[in-house]
Amino acid sequence: MVSMKSYLPRWFSIFYGSAITLLILCTLTGLYADDAIVRFAVIGDMGIGCDAKDGNQCKIADLMCEYQDQFDFVITVGDNIYPDGDPKLFPPNFEEPYRCLLELGMPFYASLGNHDTESSRWRYEEANVNYPNYHMIDDRDEVHRRFYSFRKGSVTRNSQTVPLIEFLALDSNRVAYPDRAPEETDQLPWLTQRFQVSDAVWKIPYFHHPLYVSNSDGTDRIMRETFEQIFIDNGVRLVFTGHKHQFEEIRPQSGIRYIISGAAGRLNRGGVRRGSPLVERYNDSNPHFLIVEATESALTWVMIDGNGEPICFADGDDDTPLDCRGRVSVQ
Repeated sequence: MVSMKSYLPRWFSIFYGSAITLLILCTLTGLYADDAIVRFAVIGDMGIGCDAKDGNQCKIADLMCEYQDQFDFVITVGDNIYPDGDPKLFPPNFEEPYRCLLELGMPFYASLGNHDTESSRWRYEEANVNYPNYHMIDDRDEVHRRFYSFRKGSVTRNSQTVPLIEFLALDSNRVAYPDRAPEETDQLPWLTQRFQVSDAVWKIPYFHHPLYVSNSDGTDRIMRETFEQIFIDNGVRLVFTGHKHQFEEIRPQSGIRYIISGAAGRLNRGGVRRGSPLVERYNDSNPHFLIVEATESALTWVMIDGNGEPICFADGDDDTPLDCRGRVSVQ
């Protein structure tokens, strides 16, 4: 299992195991209560329920419960309820697996995937958007919708208090399937306006379909054509997506790091295309979730696999495990 040491700031390792470790651990809660540090988990493609054959969703949910003191909320990158987002499956496919976290009051902030809406011709989209446990409500206008933004943390810049992060949960279903989806007319103007008014240090979009992926199905090209330039123009540094049931850390594209985290339930073993020039690190042999920490100077993350280990591979080499942590610094 990953030790407490794995998640603590680098300076803490100097003291780890020393006589004052207990004292520092006692003050850790106060340290992380600081609004200048935001910690969250990322999950995607998870909603298969505890009775599913492979049991991956509950394996990862149990690990998340074990490490719940390492993050303060969860974002989802879609496919929260297989096979089609039917509200009758909210209890077995969401509430039961994450009971521990929900009972602790851990907030989830969902985005929707194709299995939440598209698979049943959008029949359950409204029910998913308004499901209370997904918190799909914009913190600026308090409107429930399939895309929304919310802010976490705060820091002082130029004598002004500004948000540390503004999260932008987007709807990629209508973009990825334009021939099947209800007409998309409002999301892009909304997104442009949100970027214009945001004074957050970090702006982090998250949604279901990736812009870059090793094993393309064609939707990634459409996603790039729709969103990439907007992200570049507005200083985005990190984007989270799912849809592919694996972990992929994409090499920076125009200064943006894209992370695919789509195996908190479903897993496509061997799904990463070996030798892809896009992929820097990957894991397609184990389910996983992410823990991310944000400060004013950097975003750091660690991937936790189903064995509780931060294990990745690189350059098509499945025989040489790598420590699966990453960092993006403020430009």
